[in-house]
Amino acid sequence: MRPHSANLWRRTQTTNSPETAINDTTRKLATIVALDVAGYSARTEADEARTTAEVAALRKVIEAIAAKHGGRVFNTAGDGFMLEFGSSLSAVEAAFELAETCEPKVRVGVHLGDVAVQPNGDLLGHGVNVAARLMAKSEPGGALVSADVRRTIRGPLGERLVSRGVMQLDKMAETLEAFALRIVTATPASPDVFLSYAREDQAVARKFAEALEREGLAVWWDVALRSGEAYDETMEQALKAAKSVVVLWSKASVQSRWVRSEATLADRNKTLVPAMIEPCERPIMFELTQTAELAHWQGDPADRTWETFLADVRRFVGREAPAAASRPATAPTPVTAQETLKPGQRGDAPSLAVLPFTNRSGQAEDDVFAIGLVEDVISALSQGVDVRVLGAAATRNLAITDLAAVGRQLGVRYLLEGNVRRAGANLRVTTQLLEAATGSVLWTGKFDRPLSELANLQEELVLDLAASLNVEVSSIEIERALPKPDDLSAWQMLQRAQFIGLTGEPLVTAAAALSECERALALAPDYALANAVTANNLMTSMIFSGRDDPETVARARRLAERALKLAPHDPAVLSEISAVSAMTGAATEALRHSSIAVRKLPGSGMAHFRHAWNCGLLDRSEEGLRHVTTAGRLMPGSYMTRLVNFWLADFCWRLGRFAEANAHIDEALALGDSSNSHLLKARIAVSAGDEATARQQVAIARRSGIPLALHEAIWLRLFPSSPDRDQWMSTLRRLWAEAEPGA
Repeated sequence: MRPHSANLWRRTQTTNSPETAINDTTRKLATIVALDVAGYSARTEADEARTTAEVAALRKVIEAIAAKHGGRVFNTAGDGFMLEFGSSLSAVEAAFELAETCEPKVRVGVHLGDVAVQPNGDLLGHGVNVAARLMAKSEPGGALVSADVRRTIRGPLGERLVSRGVMQLDKMAETLEAFALRIVTATPASPDVFLSYAREDQAVARKFAEALEREGLAVWWDVALRSGEAYDETMEQALKAAKSVVVLWSKASVQSRWVRSEATLADRNKTLVPAMIEPCERPIMFELTQTAELAHWQGDPADRTWETFLADVRRFVGREAPAAASRPATAPTPVTAQETLKPGQRGDAPSLAVLPFTNRSGQAEDDVFAIGLVEDVISALSQGVDVRVLGAAATRNLAITDLAAVGRQLGVRYLLEGNVRRAGANLRVTTQLLEAATGSVLWTGKFDRPLSELANLQEELVLDLAASLNVEVSSIEIERALPKPDDLSAWQMLQRAQFIGLTGEPLVTAAAALSECERALALAPDYALANAVTANNLMTSMIFSGRDDPETVARARRLAERALKLAPHDPAVLSEISAVSAMTGAATEALRHSSIAVRKLPGSGMAHFRHAWNCGLLDRSEEGLRHVTTAGRLMPGSYMTRLVNFWLADFCWRLGRFAEANAHIDEALALGDSSNSHLLKARIAVSAGDEATARQQVAIARRSGIPLALHEAIWLRLFPSSPDRDQWMSTLRRLWAEAEPGA
């Protein structure tokens, strides 16, 4: 909240407290319009005197508009204004005019509700609070209107109020549906560029619009029009008239019917120029459309991928680039691995470039499939956590004759090449993972899909290929790191820690895994992932030692908080921190972190695994089973397979599917002996009425030498919501006592 308007809103927030009780005899129904100046704090910091003068002048404009529509200003504080209207229609008309004409731009909120009249003419109460909080959620030059106001509006004005959905207002338990004032702006006769984007991506869209305008292109875009279920006449006119339609694909925009409709019309009109602004799965009908990979772009006009994209836009517009007198006349070179790093990332993780796939079918239509497949594989790999992947633009125009030279030129460790060919009734995709420095083949994958079902199975094919490749690269990197205790990067040390901690008996390996984490943290103290993984392993080591050490918990929390501060949006970091939250007793917070990680990294098996584990802590078995099943598919044959089967068994047991649970726990035991797995098998057997098997499994677990008290402490800590927990503890003690040592 900005400092100058805070006092006004603070007054409205305290009106229902006992200290500020409102006299019920002075209440009335009124339509309240709340507004403030967008970006006031930043403007004040830049030029306080000028901003103060602007707000003073703006007050006169606001008072005049209020009076014009039969309203009044009843309170002000800094850049904030509160207006009262006796008619909702008049209030909305005034809100339109304020949003459209005020300079500097304002944010507006409108609500019809109960208020209390003070002796000085001020208004207080819930109606004022709701208007203020709607204003806080509005955008510069826009307004939000509550459903209570919308219900009273009829005619053309009501048609311009478009639902923004149900909103949770700040510091209020209730939710309400809000409507946006759709501002209609003048439409250029024939804009060079129509910009299509999701509302959530407004900041990125603005960056694109401003960059295109700096290049002399006329751009049509308006955040106020990003709403509604059908085409607005003005928007459709601009869309059809535009020489090019730039669609910004993101996880939000691929879900937007509005953006999909714009892209569909542009595709029909052959004006579509799409760009990927974050890794996501494009709508299937656009998957084979050439799409610029601009997720990394931060607005640099000299970025080579941006320059290629800009050239595509100009080709549609039919306008050549202006004379490049101010630009260096250097030939474009491929994007390098270092340039793919996002803010906060380090260059330690392995990098990979996907070379163009070859069509060996001899049929032209498979050329399109081969090109699209490369784009899809890059997108899928980018949604994992173990590989940094260069976009297709990096290798599209390379002369590939010397693989080692290509690897050096791009600065990558791995190259992926592949081919597409028809094999009978199937389409076969064959891939090879190569070591860039030597050209040696490290892995070969073959994937077949029936031609008749390819349209439906293409996404599955890409996911299988990407999942297998992610696991293979991870395995190779672990094999590189394990024999070398020294001369490792922080990233490699973390890989060692994960492998050591998750492949053996955790009661034995936890301390060794933590040691690797501490080494990584000492080497790179500002590496967010090192902080997060160390925090996770601190808690794991403490729990599996049977201790309950407040100092360890406090340090783990500090490291987790530092990781969040260093990389607040990094999904790999959030996934690790979710485990820390879970082990420190904050299961709901853990689930929130892991949910975000899964949403940001849908191709990461580890992210799904962590989320499944958090679901288990909250006894959300159906959801947990879905995510651990996905984790298994995304990590085929990896060192995580044993743990995946353990949790598959646990969730199936909770859901009463004892035969499936037993099959999964047998698979886990076949992949690696673990006392916890034997105890889970015993628990499944007890539920199925097989006391003999349960006693046998407890006896095997007892032979590990780990005391019962430690097992109890771990189970009580890690499975707080597990069904029949107390009954199982009692049964386990009985079976433990009955099992003879060495039996």
